[in-house]
Amino acid sequence: MLEGELAAIANARLWDDKVAISLHTMTFKIGAGIGALMYLAKMEHAFENLGMEEWWATYESYTGFRYWGLGLAQFQKPYPQIQHELGGARVFFNTKDQWYNFVKPKYEPRLGERPVPNELMKQSQTPKMPEKIDL
Repeated sequence: MLEGELAAIANARLWDDKVAISLHTMTFKIGAGIGALMYLAKMEHAFENLGMEEWWATYESYTGFRYWGLGLAQFQKPYPQIQHELGGARVFFNTKDQWYNFVKPKYEPRLGERPVPNELMKQSQTPKMPEKIDL
């Protein structure tokens, strides 16, 4: 367990009232599966809390494309007519229907409890910064 250590930062934005766009997911713990959970959390928030109809993404790594583009059976928008705003890459997407009928059932055991247990919520209020890693 990370015991309150900051392990990931993720962001997304709304394109309009139907489409949310994934921007970045960065983790500080390689191999812990945290990036995967953050990506799913962003999708969950978009579909379940904001009521979006589509989730758009592009991939900056083969790993992201393999796990999410292929693993979530994402469709592709026509290219080059539609390009992701971060660098003009191809847009992959999931629909709300896919979220509820395929993605969420497949990954629900990894999504955690709702509402979040009080002790875990309390622990998240004061995250510890990760140790500096010299490269």
